[in-house]
Amino acid sequence: MSPRSLHALVVGPTTLCNVITVSGLNDWRKALGGNLSSLLLPETLRARGYAAYCNDDGVALELEPNRFAAKLGFWRLLGPAVIFRDHGDGDEHGLTANDLKFLARYLSGPVSLEAQAMVEADRRFLESNPSGVVMVAFETLDELLWAMGVRPSPPADAGNSV
Repeated sequence: MSPRSLHALVVGPTTLCNVITVSGLNDWRKALGGNLSSLLLPETLRARGYAAYCNDDGVALELEPNRFAAKLGFWRLLGPAVIFRDHGDGDEHGLTANDLKFLARYLSGPVSLEAQAMVEADRRFLESNPSGVVMVAFETLDELLWAMGVRPSPPADAGNSV
């Protein structure tokens, strides 16, 4: 994580969305109320370069449910989420005024069909695995996303073309 300052959006359980300035790990932890963990956002948001963190101890800390959970693709999301830009370089990047306008529209609109499908997959997973933890090995990220029901499975002969 870079020591430079950047703007990020806190999407809270009960608060309105707040723009914060983040300069380092302590700022991320303060915004989340503890340790951070990456969230898998809907493809619509990822394709625009957005990423997010949440508090990975939300259950243990008994954090409040996040009212934006479904819009972010989760059946159960506890505590705040912090949205920022991800340019694929392993570092966080700040949000622009246009990003904030887009996110405000996205978060105030209806839950997308894509996010609804992710919510249903999350619900099925958590009902089958109440602890929220399962140890499974996948060869690729695509295999993980297929198993989560986020992406459709490839055709049975996808790897057998001539």
